[in-house]
Amino acid sequence: MATSSSETKRLLANQKSVDESDAYKSDVVCIESLRAFGLSMTIVMLGVGLILTSTLVFPVHDGPEKKEDTYINKLFMFQHTCVAIDFNPSKTVAAVLLNFATIPLMLFTYLRQVSIKIAYNAGDDCLKNVNTFSQYTWKFRFCCFALFSMVFANSPDGEFIDPFNVSYKVLFASNGWHKYLLHYIPFFLWQLSLALMSIEQTWYHYVTCTMPFNISKRTLWIYNLVTVIVLVYYTVWILGFVFGIPIPGHTTRDETTGVVKNVRWGKFIMTLYLALTTLVPAFISWSRVYGWFGTTQSKKYTITISPSEKKDEKDEEN
Repeated sequence: MATSSSETKRLLANQKSVDESDAYKSDVVCIESLRAFGLSMTIVMLGVGLILTSTLVFPVHDGPEKKEDTYINKLFMFQHTCVAIDFNPSKTVAAVLLNFATIPLMLFTYLRQVSIKIAYNAGDDCLKNVNTFSQYTWKFRFCCFALFSMVFANSPDGEFIDPFNVSYKVLFASNGWHKYLLHYIPFFLWQLSLALMSIEQTWYHYVTCTMPFNISKRTLWIYNLVTVIVLVYYTVWILGFVFGIPIPGHTTRDETTGVVKNVRWGKFIMTLYLALTTLVPAFISWSRVYGWFGTTQSKKYTITISPSEKKDEKDEEN
């Protein structure tokens, strides 16, 4: 059926009105709340995992009878936090909760580097080094957060061979060792990305003088230095177990009494790293979101989605 000229004009006018009304979609967002929520959900995931693992996981069907029989417990000689999310039903629940941690952190990572870049380009010269750090690391952190779910695809449930008592040839041929390594790599990348995000956060407060509680710049510098030192030591400490290389502070079993030594130190390093990269940053983030304890409240940003101004050749022809 043919369409009259007046009807065509009316339809085009209506379409133009719709296009103009839908041209811009804006929302006011507190970017800091994404980090606060993501880190908090990481803590919730671990907490729920610990409860489920302590009450419902063991004995595992066709697996360890108790937590002492797990690969990780045999490797470190105490229950590492990973055990809390390694077996069902804890693993399934953790996999669901993890989405509420990684997705906000990925969004925050992208939006944060944009906000820092905008502030620096607008003349905030104190952010020069922070902006450089952010631009060089944000894509890496984004990918690391996305890859953390791989810990659930590679559960460390293979046969345990003590790396300290076998040759590398035997160790490298072990299926259980391979499974643990594939489990550890995304976990390490997650730890590294949390550390980089924490360093960026502290560095930002250092140069902008917005740190809560009037904490001195020297203290912030020391905090970042300690974070780097603990990251390096904790990583070397774990890899020492993985490759059978003795490292100061390793847990060891007395061959005579069977008593495990240095357990407290191992748990201390594990907890300290969690505090430096997750617990403290989450607390600082929530303080910034709501302005708790007299802190400088985090800025809110207007995020706008609009059609591209560049027209396709077909659009120009039409």
